[in-house]
Amino acid sequence: MSNYADKYVVCPFFFKQEGGKLYCDGFKEGVYIHLSFRSNSLLNSHKAQHCHNISGYKKCPIYPLIEKRYEEDKD
Repeated sequence: MSNYADKYVVCPFFFKQEGGKLYCDGFKEGVYIHLSFRSNSLLNSHKAQHCHNISGYKKCPIYPLIEKRYEEDKD
């Protein structure tokens, strides 16, 4: 799989985009979460709202799950 470079992504958990899917860090080391979208317009809307938005990525539905992992790693 090839990485997709997106210079507009500000979310620290974004890993890559491939086809109609976004790949993000997972809930533990070595695990990725992928979000599949039914259309490119839904994918682009999600990216604009969450991945490309400095104040929006913390509102992403999967953000709390991933953030919890990093909070636990600090302990």
